[in-house]
Amino acid sequence: MLKNIIAIGLFTMIANGALAANSKYELVFNGETPLSLQIASVSVVPSKSVAAETKVYDERDVTKMQEVLQNKVLSRLQQNGLLADEGLRLEFIITDLKPNRPTMAQYRTKPGLSGESIALGGASIEGNLIDAAGNSIATINFVWEENWIGQVPSSTTWYDARRAFSILARKLARDLASNPAS
Repeated sequence: MLKNIIAIGLFTMIANGALAANSKYELVFNGETPLSLQIASVSVVPSKSVAAETKVYDERDVTKMQEVLQNKVLSRLQQNGLLADEGLRLEFIITDLKPNRPTMAQYRTKPGLSGESIALGGASIEGNLIDAAGNSIATINFVWEENWIGQVPSSTTWYDARRAFSILARKLARDLASNPAS
């Protein structure tokens, strides 16, 4: 019995460590936190490397993922009462996208690729919180990648990237809403 408890405890610690290894989130303010953290706009662009990666995904995939990230962040900000007509700008750069299933671009570049192929997906995002004067008042760094292949077989092409965007939106809205200055 004691061996089972120790084994379960050890497994839990290893599993929690593994989960922590696939995720990174940082919101770092550059100096003093502003009095108001109301957000007026959210923009999303791909990095040059993401835009140039035409063997993995095409422009349609990148545009769709930009829209998904923007909508998820806007939705969470609205739920937390952080959207306003005037305020700060959130600017995101998608620095990496990893699909769970083959994309149309991959089907074109690798004939014979199976739709049953699976992979661990995720996304990496960098961001800036910009004030009215154009100054960066905070930086955001976020990485989330799935690390359990058992999750993937029932996934769609961009399941983990969408999940990463949801996690970022939730954490960012929570941190901005709980800031004592807001």
